[in-house]
Amino acid sequence: MNKAAIYRWLNEGYLPGHKIGNNWRILRDDLHEWMRQGSNIGRRPAPDNADDTAGSEAEGQETSDP
Repeated sequence: MNKAAIYRWLNEGYLPGHKIGNNWRILRDDLHEWMRQGSNIGRRPAPDNADDTAGSEAEGQETSDP
């Protein structure tokens, strides 16, 4: 993830956070709850332009086709 993508997700409401002045604050409990919910279970999809994270994906993740 790059910094610009995180700020974009915060501004769009995809990632939980609170803006105080010019600074964003992400509460640890809110982040943990967001992560517990799963990345695609009952949540709106990630913004279309979230693909600018090329090269920063975690290695070892596999996807399976049904």
